[in-house]
Amino acid sequence: GMELAPPASGDIIPPSKSKEEKRREGKARALEIAKQRRLAEAANSDDDDAKAHSGHGSHNSKRANAFVRWLRATFQATIRGGVLDVAGGNGEVSVRLNFCEHIPATTVDVREADLVATLTKRIIPRLPKKWQAKLLGKSRAELLAISEDPGCGSVLPEQIVSRWDSLESVEASPSLMAAVHSSSVIVGLHADASTEAIVDVALKYNKSFAVVPCCVFPNLFKDRRTKSGDVVRSYEQFCEYLEDREDGVVRDELGFHGRNVCLYYRGREVRSLKAELEGKSARLVVGFSAQGYGDIEAAYDALLGAWGSPPEVVVFGGDRGDDGGVGSLVKLVKDRLEVRLVAVIKATLTHGLEDHVDSYVKYSDEDWWGGVDNEGRLRGATAVYLDDELGNGDYGIISVGGGKIAREEVNVAREKGILCVYAKAPNREGELGEVDGLLL
Repeated sequence: GMELAPPASGDIIPPSKSKEEKRREGKARALEIAKQRRLAEAANSDDDDAKAHSGHGSHNSKRANAFVRWLRATFQATIRGGVLDVAGGNGEVSVRLNFCEHIPATTVDVREADLVATLTKRIIPRLPKKWQAKLLGKSRAELLAISEDPGCGSVLPEQIVSRWDSLESVEASPSLMAAVHSSSVIVGLHADASTEAIVDVALKYNKSFAVVPCCVFPNLFKDRRTKSGDVVRSYEQFCEYLEDREDGVVRDELGFHGRNVCLYYRGREVRSLKAELEGKSARLVVGFSAQGYGDIEAAYDALLGAWGSPPEVVVFGGDRGDDGGVGSLVKLVKDRLEVRLVAVIKATLTHGLEDHVDSYVKYSDEDWWGGVDNEGRLRGATAVYLDDELGNGDYGIISVGGGKIAREEVNVAREKGILCVYAKAPNREGELGEVDGLLL
């Protein structure tokens, strides 16, 4: 589907400027963009496909394909939560993600892209011959209808026609903010003047990002300074400036010629729960999720009484902080005590990353939230936070009430020799739940 903006319904429309002001600003911007593109083309002159780089945010197939492969390899499970491609030009990055990789994607650009043309002209001709034979010659309507064949891919990506000029302009647009909240990674391949705004939005809303800078626009962004205080004018200074925006931003080089430096950031995601807990006292808190607690303050008091002195780290299953269950309980803990809070969540989820969560670990077992299957295998979050290697340090599990999954997790922890503690707390129905019967 495609959504047109601005102005989308409910968008904030800034005060209008005079025609003369608009003319001057437009002319200055056009001159600066033209200048920067000439510099970029010179820098990319050793690339056989350099001439294909033209227009706001458009990418040649070689670069788009290399970027998509890199995204898939770098972000792995996280990328399954959705990609927002800013200044996407003809939409090739998003089409490749959506159609070839089965990764939900949305492309944003100031101009509407013909996504079917991108598919038929840039992607289908490069598919294996058997798929070319099946797809070439199909009508536009037939291509748009392709959605269920696992060999071909899914439907075309979503498209939003809108500018992406700054954090403030993005926040003023409900359509863009909905796309931000529903994505896990925000990307920009040679996204021109939108590059820094991608970083701004991602950092504020704790999204992973990957940007491949191209044009610097020093005359449009005169306030940029490197750590040493120098005005950001060159390409290398711009890369350095973006790399220094936040601890954890990493530099890499992509597999094409020209301006191929990629700056990426994983948000608060950590790859290993074991590494996150190394040398620290930690407790896993389980209990009621959907059933919620009848009295959250009483559940909090029961938790404090059960563990004595608070641990350094609290681990939980990534429930929302407003669910009235474990998510709300650990949020109270974080708000009132000096503890580090680590969430274990599904890779495709984009919630659970609220400010009270210090870091999170993602898992790709999409069919399970947690528990044990019929063959005795640990599933979902349970497989992450009851891994065999976690029981070697100061690690334990506290079940505050709890139903079926909590009971399964407690049983597994006991079998592994992990410290188990029970805190009595009824759910909204006044029931103590299945863990209570274990008589811990």
